[in-house]
Amino acid sequence: MIRLTVGLTFLSEGIQKYIRPEDVGAGRFAKIGFSNPDFWAHFTGTFEIICGTLMLLGLFTRFAAIPLLIIMIVAFITTKYPILIDTGFWSFAHEYRTDFAMTLLLIFLFINGGGKNSLDIKLYNSSKFNHENKAKSQSHETNAAFNRRGFIEKGLKITPASGIAAAVLLQSCKEKEEDKDKEVSPPEDLMQEHGVLKRVLLIYDACRIHLINKESFPIEAVTNSANIVGTFVEDYHEKQEENYLFPRFKKANQLTDLVKVLYQQHQAGRKVTDEIMQLCKQSNRSDTENERLIQLLLAFNTMYNPHEAREDTVLFPAFRKLVSQNEYDSLGEEFEDNEHKLFGKDGFETMVNNVEEIEKSLGIYDLAQFTPKV
Repeated sequence: MIRLTVGLTFLSEGIQKYIRPEDVGAGRFAKIGFSNPDFWAHFTGTFEIICGTLMLLGLFTRFAAIPLLIIMIVAFITTKYPILIDTGFWSFAHEYRTDFAMTLLLIFLFINGGGKNSLDIKLYNSSKFNHENKAKSQSHETNAAFNRRGFIEKGLKITPASGIAAAVLLQSCKEKEEDKDKEVSPPEDLMQEHGVLKRVLLIYDACRIHLINKESFPIEAVTNSANIVGTFVEDYHEKQEENYLFPRFKKANQLTDLVKVLYQQHQAGRKVTDEIMQLCKQSNRSDTENERLIQLLLAFNTMYNPHEAREDTVLFPAFRKLVSQNEYDSLGEEFEDNEHKLFGKDGFETMVNNVEEIEKSLGIYDLAQFTPKV
């Protein structure tokens, strides 16, 4: 009964890590603080299924108990010990009662084996060694022991190696906790990129005023800013939104009208950027062409100021509620990986530095100049 109880419990838990990932599998591992929660959930679940099945069969019972004990130890350290520290002994005792009982049962099975109805004993009784020595020892204890002392000695040699796996799990959890403050969530990542776009809008405003007043200024400021918009904002930032955010809102049937308008504005913005680039390529623009450039810069800013504000205050907060914690964390890592692939490890910082150089060329980098005199 002990073996069946333990086997069914772990087999069930292992299966649930695959069929209920958000509650029992990767989602739970992410909440606990493991880095790469998908891997560790599947890794643990696989061991629970295999070892739980072995327990049910009574096959290699003592060996199967070792990984399961490691899992219980890690579970205690990562989920139950914090309860003891944060809320005290009695809350801890209540939460740990099932894990405590399961740990004791595993220790019992490790010491005593699977019992007389296990496959271990049936294999032992049918072995040639047992047949030849049956006359020397008829007691069930001798048969059931399965060379208990020697087995435990081997098990104790195996346990440190298994402990390494536990140490890796705990280190993974520790690293995840240490890196939490350094991580940028998907909305935060997108809002930082909005900061780059916002500074480009200020550059466009400054260039537009120079064009209206027919003042001399480096036209490269417009060209380089449009390049940043095309590569970093339109081909990267907006693609992230279109590939990862918009489809999830459509699937959930939430904010669909807003998403539709935002997507249309992305398309319109790309057309404006293309026309700005074409006009800036001309070294001698006519007054009509300069007037058109003024209109385009104004149109771009007029659209993207409310566009950014609506995404920052409506779309991004809603997105956080739309996805699970595990999916939310995974998207943050995927956004960062995509950025590194396209722009290098310091892609965002590079774009910020490029914007700063343009601001300096126009004399608008010093923030103090925008402070009103009151």
